[in-house]
Amino acid sequence: MGVTLKEIAALAGVHRSTVDKVLHKRPGVSEEVRRRVQAVIDETGYRPNPVGRALQKQSAGIRLAAILLEVDARPYMESGIRRAIDALHMYNIEVEYTACAYGDAETQLALIEHAIETQVDGIILSPLAAESIRSAVNRAVEAGIPVVCTNTDIEGTGRLCYVGENAAQASRIAGRMLGELVGGTGKIAVITSTSARRAGTYFLYVRENGFLSYIEENFPEIEVAERVPSMENPAMMYQITLELLARQPDLRGIYVVGGGVREVGRAVRETGRGGKLKVVCFEDYPEILQLLRENLVTCTINSDTVRQGELPVRILIDYLMQDALPEENVYIPSQILVRECL
Repeated sequence: MGVTLKEIAALAGVHRSTVDKVLHKRPGVSEEVRRRVQAVIDETGYRPNPVGRALQKQSAGIRLAAILLEVDARPYMESGIRRAIDALHMYNIEVEYTACAYGDAETQLALIEHAIETQVDGIILSPLAAESIRSAVNRAVEAGIPVVCTNTDIEGTGRLCYVGENAAQASRIAGRMLGELVGGTGKIAVITSTSARRAGTYFLYVRENGFLSYIEENFPEIEVAERVPSMENPAMMYQITLELLARQPDLRGIYVVGGGVREVGRAVRETGRGGKLKVVCFEDYPEILQLLRENLVTCTINSDTVRQGELPVRILIDYLMQDALPEENVYIPSQILVRECL
């Protein structure tokens, strides 16, 4: 029986993903490590056998764990996962769907550890930005379980790739849109999802800070009057927005970094500020498109959350069946939507 990638990785003292990079001549490996891995490959006479692997996996079935966050994007991402499973039905894919509350790193850690213990074939993960999660992702990789991060990313891990928007680019788009919509002057507010008390996500951090930097650099006459944390809690969003509008009667714009846009629109409607107050947010969920039609949201930037569920499944199947390595970042283009698009 031929040697496996996992055995080569063990002999070379590296992760399986590193062996993949050497085999496919991908960047991200030092020359010293590359030579060491290549020496093991040469000594063992390893040759990829995608047909044999595919037959073996098809017979046994493929078990994936989808560990997402309890946020507005979740049902759309799960829809994308199901779409991919239907399209790839010949591979007998089984997915265990789980989720944790935004900021609940303890529960997410337990879900990742369960996936490792039950030896799933791959993990689809929307990671919280916590050291415990970073360590857990690396433990999964060390156990030979590929991890695809979707909707948000986590630095310093051996994850296979990231799928989602280019958050840095999206933040600049949002900054330009709101800056121009308010005429480059006046007060705006940011309804953020981050908090010093609980773990957030990397992409929401980038969405917020990239926006603030863009406004500061390009619209010096705009004042960011408030930054209001919501922790992605729709139950809080309505009251938060009402109180914000009461405190800031001359507010000209709101930037909603994450979810809960429906409740922001509700507060804007009930205070009679629709059309006068410019609101920039993200995604094309039905409720957001309706707010666009009513002029309660002025602009939304879509990142195609259904696709963010579909692509990770396809990437994992290609990797498991054919040793196919994806790009490190699989960006989904941002789409700017205004009322006239509908």
